[in-house]
Amino acid sequence: WVPVSTGTAAVVALIGGIVAFGIQARIAEQRAAELEQVSVFQGRMLETLDPALAGVALGENFIKAYRDVVNSENGSEDSVIDNMVEAFQAELNKLNTTDLARSFVDDIQLKPALLAIEREFGEQPAVAGRLYLGIGQTYLKLGLFESAISSLQKASTLNSESLGVDHISSIRSLYWLGRAHRQIDDFDEAKRLFQLALDGHVRLLGSEHSLTLDVMANLSDVLLFTGESDEAERVVKEIIKLESSRRAAWDSGERSLEMILAVQRVGMYLMRHKRYSEAEKYMREALEAREVTLGKDDPGTLIALNELIILLLEQGRLLDAELLSLDMIDRASRVHGSSHFQTSIRLYNHSVILFRLGRTEEAEDYARRCFGIRQEVFGPEHPQTLAAAASLGMLLQSQGKMSEAESLYVKSLASARKFLDGKDMTLLLLSQRLASIRITQERPEEALFLLESVEASTVEVMQGRRSHAKFLLFLGQARSRLGKFSQAESSLLHALELFKQFDDQERFAIDCRSEIDNLYARWLRESPSEEIQERANTWSRRYSQ
Repeated sequence: WVPVSTGTAAVVALIGGIVAFGIQARIAEQRAAELEQVSVFQGRMLETLDPALAGVALGENFIKAYRDVVNSENGSEDSVIDNMVEAFQAELNKLNTTDLARSFVDDIQLKPALLAIEREFGEQPAVAGRLYLGIGQTYLKLGLFESAISSLQKASTLNSESLGVDHISSIRSLYWLGRAHRQIDDFDEAKRLFQLALDGHVRLLGSEHSLTLDVMANLSDVLLFTGESDEAERVVKEIIKLESSRRAAWDSGERSLEMILAVQRVGMYLMRHKRYSEAEKYMREALEAREVTLGKDDPGTLIALNELIILLLEQGRLLDAELLSLDMIDRASRVHGSSHFQTSIRLYNHSVILFRLGRTEEAEDYARRCFGIRQEVFGPEHPQTLAAAASLGMLLQSQGKMSEAESLYVKSLASARKFLDGKDMTLLLLSQRLASIRITQERPEEALFLLESVEASTVEVMQGRRSHAKFLLFLGQARSRLGKFSQAESSLLHALELFKQFDDQERFAIDCRSEIDNLYARWLRESPSEEIQERANTWSRRYSQ
C-alpha cells in the first residue's frame, strides 16, 4: 500500500463524505438543508485541489514507499539503496503523475461514487441530483471535462424533474454545466446555458446577488467568443452598474469579503474591455482591502496581486509590473516555499516581463530557476517541465546561444512526442523553435519536416495568434530555400498579414518582408517569367506604400 498524496486524499475524503452523507439522507428529504451545507463545504475544498501538485505528492509517496521496501528487504548499504531508488525514480519520471493522480481519483473514488449514487438513490432524484452536481464540480476541477458534463447533465435533469426548474439547485446545475461546456470551447451551448441560468438567478436571488453577477460575468466572456461583442459590452455595463450600487457602503468603510470581491470583479470586467485606468482604481482598492483584511500572503490576496500585474502588462507598463512581480515572487516563496510549483509560475512570469524589457540575461536566470524547480518537482519529462524548457530555449535562442537551445529543444521535443498530445501547445512550440534553428543552420529539409509534421495541428490550435504568424514565417523560409516558391509565397504573405495585427511583432514583420524580397529574387533567378516579375512588382508597390 502506497499512501496517497495530500491533494488526492482531500478528494478521497471529500467524495467519501458526500456519498456517506447521501446514505444518511435517504432517511428523509427534509435533510436537504444539511446536504446543501456539505455542498458549500465541498466548494471550499475544491478551491485547494490541484491535480498537478497531487500528482507530485503521489510520486513522492511512491518513491518513499519504494525506498522503505528496498531498505527492509535488502538491508544494503545506503549508496546501493540510493542507486536503486534513483533508477526507480528515473522510470517513474516517464509517467505523467498529474494524469496518474486524476486517474486515481476517477477510478478509485469518483466512478464508484457514481455507481453508489445510482444504486442507493435511484428512487430519490432530489438527493441524487445534488450528489451528481458535487461529482460534476469535482470532475471540472480535475480537468476531466467530458466526465464533468456527463455528471452535471444528470444533475440538471434530476434537479429540474424532482425540484422544479425554478429551484436554486436546478438553476445552479445549469450554471455549472455551462462552465463545463465553456472548457471544451462549446461556446454556443455555454451561452445558452448561462442565459438560462441568469434568468433563474435573477428570479430567485435578484439581479444584485453575487452569484447572479458571477453568471453574468461568465456570459459576457462567452459572448466575446461567439462574436457578440456589443452584447458582451452591454452585459458588462450592467454588471458595473449593479456592482457600483454598493459603492456607498464601500466608501463608508465596509470591507466585507463579499464587498471586496465585488470591487475586484468590477476591475476585472473593466480590464477585459480595455478601460484600464478605471480598472486599475478598482483593482488596487480590492488588493489593499484584501491585504488589510486577510493578510498579504493570503491566497486570494496573491490572486488579486497577479490580476493587477496582468493589468499593468496589458497597458505596457513593464517597470511597474516588474516591481509587483518581484513582490509576488517573495510572497509566493514565503507561502509555498522557494522550490514549489506555484513559485515556479511566478518566476516564469517574471522572466516574461524581463524579456519584454529587453533584459534577456536576467530573464534567462529566472527561466532557469523555473525550469530547475519543475525538473525537481515533476521530473524531466512532465508537461510542466517541458513547457519551462520551451521558454528557456526561446531565451537562449534570442541571445544567440544556439547550441544550448538546440540541445534543449531536441531532448524536450523527443519527450513531448512520447508523452504529449499531438495538439499540445508545448509540442507545437518546440517543433517550431527547433525548425527555426535548423533554418539558421541552413538545414531547410529538416526544418520543413518538423513544420509540416505539425502544420494541421498548429493551424487548429494557434489560428490567428502570434505563434501562428511565426510558424508561417518559418514555414515560408524553409519552403523558399527548397525552391517551393509558390507555397512559400502563400505562407509568407499570410504571416505578414498576421504580424500586422500585433504592435509588438514589428521585428518579425520586418524579417517577413525581407524574406518575401528574397523569395522573389530567388524565384526570378531560377524560373524567370513575366508572371513572377509581375508578382514581384505588385509586392514592391504594396511594400513601398
